[in-house]
Amino acid sequence: MEISIDIELATTEAERTIGLMHRRQLPENKGMLFIFPQAGNHAFWNKNVNFPLSLGFFDDQNKLVAIKDMEAQSPISVSANNNRIKFVLEANQGFFSKNNINLGSTFVDIKRIIQKEEKRGLSEKIDFKDSYNFNHVVVLGV
Repeated sequence: MEISIDIELATTEAERTIGLMHRRQLPENKGMLFIFPQAGNHAFWNKNVNFPLSLGFFDDQNKLVAIKDMEAQSPISVSANNNRIKFVLEANQGFFSKNNINLGSTFVDIKRIIQKEEKRGLSEKIDFKDSYNFNHVVVLGV
């Protein structure tokens, strides 16, 4: 079975730092995909985020290795406690369980998204408005 979610990419350090901060809501079946230049044990918090999130931590083999929930406005840092994290998908809290996305699930088309971004060139521009740029669809294999 495959599940699709519309995503906004966070590929630059500035985009990854801001993430979903200062937004009123996250529409259903939308999310933000954080792509890191190198695998590592990347940590997140929910400071200045007004809604609860579920985070899926994917390793350098595109496999889901941890799912963590964060409450709105939480200053508590979470990570996968895994040094091989390359991608993190933030979605509304409960997205993974609601869609039966479990540990071991994989990104089906993440390489296509990365290639498209490399061709486009990575921009440092960030829009702080309450708008979304969901121009990619990620398919998760479960």
